Amino acid sequence: PIRSTVRDSTHVDSLVKWGIVSTADINRKVIPGAHTSDKVELLAVASRDKHRAETYADKWEIPRAYGSYDDLLADPEIEAVYISLPNTMHVEWSIRALEAGKHVLCEKPLTRHPEDADAAFDAAERTGRLLSEAFMYRHNPQTAKIVELVEGGAIGELRLVRSAFSYGLYELENIRLRTDLEGGALMDVGCYNVSGSRLLGGEPERVWGEAWYGPSGTDWIFTGTLRFPG
Repeated sequence: PIRSTVRDSTHVDSLVKWGIVSTADINRKVIPGAHTSDKVELLAVASRDKHRAETYADKWEIPRAYGSYDDLLADPEIEAVYISLPNTMHVEWSIRALEAGKHVLCEKPLTRHPEDADAAFDAAERTGRLLSEAFMYRHNPQTAKIVELVEGGAIGELRLVRSAFSYGLYELENIRLRTDLEGGALMDVGCYNVSGSRLLGGEPERVWGEAWYGPSGTDWIFTGTLRFPG
C-alpha cells in the first residue's frame, strides 16, 4: 500500500496541485514519488469510467476521482496535469488541458506529427502555461553532468553519437505495437535515442532511417541516422 507523507502545514501553499489524466500502467512509476514529494499534492485522477477512477483512486490514495477527463480539467483547484493517455491522444488532451488553464506534463512521445507539436506549444504560449514532454532522464543529475563534460571538452570534439534501446515485445495487441495508437519501436523507445542525440548534438540538418515492420503493422525494428551541424 502507498502511504501519503505528512507534510508541514507551512509548505502546503507552495505545493503544486496535480491531477492525472488516465489510469494507465505508467502512472505507477510516478505516483509514489508524487506522494513523497514536498513540491507535489496529487489531488485527482480521471478515467472514462467513474467506477474505474474510484477504484484506482482508492488503491493509490488519491482524494478525488472523476469519470471523465473533462471533469478533472474543470476542477479549479488542479493547477497541473500529467497526461498518460495513448500516443494518439497526447496532443488533443494537452491542448484541452492548457486551454482549461492547467500546466501540462505529457507522457512521451508527444506526437510524430510536427504540425501537431507546433499546435500544442502554440497553445501553451497562447494560454501562458507550461507544456513539457515527459523525458524524465533529461532532469537527472547524471544527464546534466554528461552535458557539462561534453560541452567542457572532456572527450575532445564530439564527432559521433551511437545509441541503442531495445527489448523483446511480441504481443500483437499490446498498446506499444498497435498502428491505431501510433505504436512501434521508434515511438516507444527510439524517441529516447533521438532526444539524447539532440541533447548533445543540437538540431539535425538531415535525417534518414530504415524500418522493419512486424506482424502488427508497426515498426518492430528501426534504425536511423541524424546529421548534425559540423
